[in-house]
Amino acid sequence: MVRQAANYQVEVDNFSSQAFDEVALAFTRHSTPVTQILHQFNVPASSVVSFDLGPCSDVKQYAVSGLVGGVRVFTTGDVDADPVGCDDIITIRDRAAVQVNRAEARR
Repeated sequence: MVRQAANYQVEVDNFSSQAFDEVALAFTRHSTPVTQILHQFNVPASSVVSFDLGPCSDVKQYAVSGLVGGVRVFTTGDVDADPVGCDDIITIRDRAAVQVNRAEARR
């Protein structure tokens, strides 16, 4: 049995009281210079959304933004991908900076 490589997962935990019209994740791969954008629309307060970025070893960098009325209200800025853990959690809270947490490498 051949084990497939893990996909890179980014979870966005919206623990704030703010709903978002859109949460967008832009990412780049090592294999292509073109930026790809994934969207999740109508993200309510106190909710969780997940993005699957494809094969872990190919993900280079990503950024997550939240939009309300077409205006960006938060962004992580550029986050370098973690080729070991392949699983990040972005936490949004009221009156606090956006936080990026790395999951421990799965053994």
